[in-house]
Amino acid sequence: MFKIVSKRELAHDIARFDIEAPLIAKKVLAGQFVIIKIHEDGERIPLTVAAYDRKKGNISLVAMRIGKSTALLAGLKEGDSILDLVGPLGNPSEIEDFGRVICVGGGVGIAPVLPIARELKAAGNYVISIIGAKTKDMLILEDEMKAASDELHICTDDGSLGYKGFVSGLLEDYLEKNLIDNKKTNIARCTAIGPAIMMASV
Repeated sequence: MFKIVSKRELAHDIARFDIEAPLIAKKVLAGQFVIIKIHEDGERIPLTVAAYDRKKGNISLVAMRIGKSTALLAGLKEGDSILDLVGPLGNPSEIEDFGRVICVGGGVGIAPVLPIARELKAAGNYVISIIGAKTKDMLILEDEMKAASDELHICTDDGSLGYKGFVSGLLEDYLEKNLIDNKKTNIARCTAIGPAIMMASV
């Protein structure tokens, strides 16, 4: 069993869970994920690790309520436990000092981008982050992304906060305004995580 040590509502139907999982917290790297199973008959849910604290032995997961299994997860509270949690799984993100990098997160995709931005900045990169959501009330982890970035640019579909439009449009505008010798050579790498339609545009 894995205890939920804290739960925080980030936006409507989106919550962050800090879970006691010392063995996973000890080994997990940015970009990796875990699979959770809430109870014996529950489905397996893959979730990217949004943060980890090796000293406390905790990992943080962010989930949006979109179906039966995530609804069950959303119903859990601080002090409750998850039956099973497997990981870390998947290949970690490549982290080194590339120079100037861009991290793009859309919707709940901001959560898995956060640890990547943190590690890239810790490695010496100049981190430019672009995050977006449908409305300002749906935007998550703004303060955390600001701390993990040298520049933070925000957009919302309805224009209620920051640039009006999608992250792909804001990214395009940023690149056009920050060219060096008419080439995009000043950006060494771009990492993007979000809905499929966003990923296709980026």
